[in-house]
Amino acid sequence: MDIYQLIERSKQSFEVDPQNLPCANNRVRLVHILANEKLLVEPVWKPPIDHNEGFLYQDYIAKHPAYNSIFLREEVAHRLYQAVEHLPSHLQLVVRAGHRPVEVQVKALETVIEKGLKEKNLRTYEAALEFARIFVDDPSIKIASHCCGSAVDVELYDKDKATFLDFGCFMNTESDEAYLHTTNITTVQKDNRLILLTAMLQAGFAPTCVEWWHFSYGDTVWAYFYKEPKSLYKIIEMKF
Repeated sequence: MDIYQLIERSKQSFEVDPQNLPCANNRVRLVHILANEKLLVEPVWKPPIDHNEGFLYQDYIAKHPAYNSIFLREEVAHRLYQAVEHLPSHLQLVVRAGHRPVEVQVKALETVIEKGLKEKNLRTYEAALEFARIFVDDPSIKIASHCCGSAVDVELYDKDKATFLDFGCFMNTESDEAYLHTTNITTVQKDNRLILLTAMLQAGFAPTCVEWWHFSYGDTVWAYFYKEPKSLYKIIEMKF
């Protein structure tokens, strides 16, 4: 598929059952992401901290200080460095998160469940869980992309204007505005999303329909998106 076909495909929603796909290779190591002229590494757990996930990572890093970096599978990292070459010269790719420990993944899900009950006025735990599963993979039923070291959360920075691009909502927003192709944003915000989407697709990443900032390579979402018979990675935990 060419880039235009991939963009059209990104408008579809995929119900991915990881049990349908075997894993082709899980022996690729995790590497930490290094900043360069086109790539900024600004983790969600460092100021300005992301209040949805940042504190969860901080708690984990307090127990595992060696984890204080963004990690990805080696090939995923290589693809990330490729993605920046497809951006206009004035834009930098900002990496906020990569690999996520299962412990953090579970707590992230619990946090959104609590939001569903308290802020979204959902009346039952079951309804809040269903809501949370839209935005956070439940590791009890899915192979969570971040936990495989195959997913990355990114945005864009305009170095000429010294500002982050406006995507219509902040990263880790649990609302319709977070959907990649939502209609509830301006033309400029849609254009900014298309710039990011195009660069990531050209590097072989797959998007997710519910989060404009989330892209993956080698997980089950990627395999379904590119019609691959197998995923590449399973869940991986770092050893301390």
